[in-house]
Amino acid sequence: MKVNIKGTIVSNDDKWIYDWLGYEATSPGDVAAVLEAAGNQDIEVEINSGGGDVMAAYEIYTAIRAYKGNAIITVIFAASAATIIMEAGKSQITPVGIVMIHNASSWAQGDYRDMDKQSSVLKTVDRSIMNAYIEKTGLTEEELTILMDEETWMTAQEAVEKGFIDSVMFQDTVKNQFSNSASGNIGIFNNTPQLSSETIEKLRSTLKVQVKGKPLLDNKPDAILDKSEEQQAFNINKNNINQGGTKMTLEEILNEHPEVQNEINTLQVTARQEGVTEERNRLQAIDNIAGSVPKDLVNKAKYTETITASELALQVITANAASGNKYFNDALKDNQESGVSGVKSEPSDVKEEDDDEELINLMANTANSKRKAGK
Repeated sequence: MKVNIKGTIVSNDDKWIYDWLGYEATSPGDVAAVLEAAGNQDIEVEINSGGGDVMAAYEIYTAIRAYKGNAIITVIFAASAATIIMEAGKSQITPVGIVMIHNASSWAQGDYRDMDKQSSVLKTVDRSIMNAYIEKTGLTEEELTILMDEETWMTAQEAVEKGFIDSVMFQDTVKNQFSNSASGNIGIFNNTPQLSSETIEKLRSTLKVQVKGKPLLDNKPDAILDKSEEQQAFNINKNNINQGGTKMTLEEILNEHPEVQNEINTLQVTARQEGVTEERNRLQAIDNIAGSVPKDLVNKAKYTETITASELALQVITANAASGNKYFNDALKDNQESGVSGVKSEPSDVKEEDDDEELINLMANTANSKRKAGK
C-alpha cells in the first residue's frame, strides 16, 4: 500500500480548500487514513513535496514512526518541511531526486517585541527540526546549523553521503548519472501553491453557499469527502449530498443551480489571482530597494529564499552592522601596530562628544569607501 506525500503539506483544517481548488496537497488526516486502512501491512511512503506547514509535517512524521508495519520511504523531491517526513524511516531516493533543507520561516506583525518573540519561536522550531536530522544523520547541531543557514540543496548522492537518506535507487543498473541533477527542479518548489491564511478564511466564509435553505458547504465539506479505504483522494463526483430528504450528487446540484457553479468558478479564479498579485507586489517591493542592495542578495530574496522587501532590508542592515564592526576593529589594529597610540597629544579644548561624533563619521566614511571598492 502506498502513502503519497504530494504537493503542499497542510493542516487538516485547510486541506479541503486545496482539494476544492484543485491544488495538490497532503494533510495528516490523509496519511492517518491510509495507515489505518493498511492494517500494519508493508507500506511505501512516496514523497514529492516542496514542504509546507511544519506542525502538520511533525504529525505525519510521528504517525509513520509509530506505524507497526514496515515502511520504506521513497524520495523524488523533498524540500523544507517534507524533509522532516523523509527522516521517519528507512529511505531511498531516485537517482534524479533532490533534497533541500533550510531554516523555518513565517510571517508576523507587530512591534519589536513581537518580532523578537517570533524570532525566538523560529529558532526553537529550527532546533526541533534538527532533532529529526540528528537522529538520522549523526551530524552535530553545529554542522546542521550551517547547512540550514545556507539553504542547502543536495543531489541524490549528496543526500546519501550526508546521511539524510539511506540509499540511491537503481544502483545496480545506473551509475553516477545524477551528480548534476539539482538545477532543473528548483521551479517545482517555487511553484508549489500555498494559500495565505487570509485567503483561506475568505473562502471559508464565502463558500457557505445556500441551496434551497441548505448549506452546500459549511467550513469544511466533510459530507462530500470520500472516506473509503481504497480511495482517500477528494472525489467530488462520486459523493452524495443530502438535500431536502433526497440524495443528489454535487454535479446534479450544480446543474440545477448554475449560479452556484459560477460563484465557485469565481472563487477559484480569485484565489489564483490573489496569489499572483501577492507575488508581483513582493517582487516590486524588492525592486524598489534594489538600488541600495547588492545584486546577489536581491536575486536570492526574489528567487531562492522568497522573502519580503522588509526582511531583505533587515538582512542588509544586519550585514552592514557586522561589516562596520569589522572595519572599526581593523582600524584599531592598524593604529596599534603603527605605534600612533603611543604618541602623546597636546591638551585640547575639544569636547569628548565631538571626538565621538568625529569617530563615528570616520567609521561611516571608511565603511562606505570600502563597500564601493568591493562592488
